[in-house]
Amino acid sequence: MSPSKSTRRQTPPARMLLPVLLAALLSACAIPHDPGNTQASLSADRIELPAELRAGHGDWPEPQWWHRYGDPQLDALIDAGLKQAPSLAVARARLKLSHEQVRLSEASEGLAVGLQADVDRQSVSQHGFLGLFGTTNPAFGTTGPWYTAGTLGLGAEYTVDVWGRNRAHVEAAMGLAQARQAELRQAELLLSAQIAHVYIDLQGLLAEQALIAQSQEIAAASVRHHQARARQGLEMQVAVAGPIAREQEFHRLLAANEAAVKQAKERLRELCGLGPQELPALAPRPLASPGADLPPQLGFELLARRPDLQALQASVRASMSQIDAAKAAFYPSFDIKAFLGYDALHLEDLLKQSSRQLNLVPGLSLPIFDSGRLNANLAGVRAQNQVLMAQYNELVLRCVREVADVSVQIDGLRQQQQAQADKLAALSRQVDAADAQQRQGLIDKTSADDARLPWLQEQGRAVALQTAQWRAHVSLVAALGGGYQAPGSLAATPQSRLQPHLASAAQAGAER
Repeated sequence: MSPSKSTRRQTPPARMLLPVLLAALLSACAIPHDPGNTQASLSADRIELPAELRAGHGDWPEPQWWHRYGDPQLDALIDAGLKQAPSLAVARARLKLSHEQVRLSEASEGLAVGLQADVDRQSVSQHGFLGLFGTTNPAFGTTGPWYTAGTLGLGAEYTVDVWGRNRAHVEAAMGLAQARQAELRQAELLLSAQIAHVYIDLQGLLAEQALIAQSQEIAAASVRHHQARARQGLEMQVAVAGPIAREQEFHRLLAANEAAVKQAKERLRELCGLGPQELPALAPRPLASPGADLPPQLGFELLARRPDLQALQASVRASMSQIDAAKAAFYPSFDIKAFLGYDALHLEDLLKQSSRQLNLVPGLSLPIFDSGRLNANLAGVRAQNQVLMAQYNELVLRCVREVADVSVQIDGLRQQQQAQADKLAALSRQVDAADAQQRQGLIDKTSADDARLPWLQEQGRAVALQTAQWRAHVSLVAALGGGYQAPGSLAATPQSRLQPHLASAAQAGAER
């Protein structure tokens, strides 16, 4: 047997080397690292409100919750603010950007087709790989060294999303868009609550202004009465000093009230994005009763109506999709490239039938060594997911605390209002008694009016308590998320179904 034949038998065929080569490549490719500990979501018993704070039996907030106050002035202010407030411009711009990012991610999944055309004027080296073309040789059809080559046709490229990497990018972009949508709703909720707070303060100031003005008129009449008695020698001049000081105190309170009214109107103009002359005239108007306090059930399904919670939920889901995309980057990627057109060494031959060209190039790429870039990227998106989960848990507890705080405040205001009502009833009886004595001629009108001053002052305190109650009700509406409820969100999920959902979400995050 000849040495050449022996060598051929000992050499393995090429088809046997291919599996060995693929196995070696796969064993050398980048491998994702284990994430280790993950952040778990809160259990249901930690997101329940205490039973003693579940006061009231009202309905959930409506989308336009401010309409329940029955005040056209407040409706017009909030509507103007939601349309043109500068504070909402950033949230709207971020929402629009997120929608475009979704379109970009979806477009990356499809087929890309483009026109390819180029003209290449070159001088070929006689000593390179194309040295044969560097000379003129009619026998071989070369006309070197100068050539004007041309290409014209359609090129196409399509990536086969075997591992769902592109699909995960789309889902992540959609999750971020949902988060931006919820953030816009949260900004609108906060703005409407701020406008309502300032408007309620303004109405309280206007009501107090009327009471102070009445008190100031009584004090001025008392000053005139004592001055007349002093001129007639019925009492000493020093007796006028007390009534004068009391009148000046009411003047001071009235000036402070007028300044506060102006500040409240300027604050409303700023919140609503109105010009210096665009704020409508706001007349004193009593607000309707705030109504019931809390819904009968205060589980997490009610707090989930909050847009800020829904924004974080969407962000968490988006981060999980980003983890899936980062993991898919470790696997082989497949693409198909194609070209259909004309290619010619000489430009005058470009459009000839013989210059037609068709290329179909399936491709595969597999990361083998990347200096840890893929693992660093995966670790980064996992860390971002843990940050969002921690923020979500923190926000859930803060939501519960906010509702509890407002509930305690409402309960305390209710007790204070009851005590204030009893106090006003007692003072009202004193005023009635003074009026009766005046009618019987037992006391003069000034003394009867002086008996009315404590009653007016307590009326001012009652107005302040009522204003605080209205403010607390608005704060409760904001703490419960207003009326925002995204389609298919946890807001409509019964509590019995919510905890398994949270548990599965935590398990999914751990697996990622």
